[in-house]
Amino acid sequence: MTHKPSDPVGEVQDGLKAISVNDFMNFGLGHIAYIRTANATTGASFTVHAANGLRLSITGSFDDALSAANLHNLETVTLH
Repeated sequence: MTHKPSDPVGEVQDGLKAISVNDFMNFGLGHIAYIRTANATTGASFTVHAANGLRLSITGSFDDALSAANLHNLETVTLH
């Protein structure tokens, strides 16, 4: 243990260090999605991806991609 007992951030960090590879690969599945731009042959489009990178849908606008994620109760996150 590398933190003070009253340090909630340290407790979370310790918990994440103990996560298995399989659990890490499945972290957020069914709960988290991200949206990417894609250059399809028909022009710009947007894709919705599961937390593990699996493409779930392709849409013509960002708003449609966001709606698709929300329809399936997926929380969208920003990746940098």
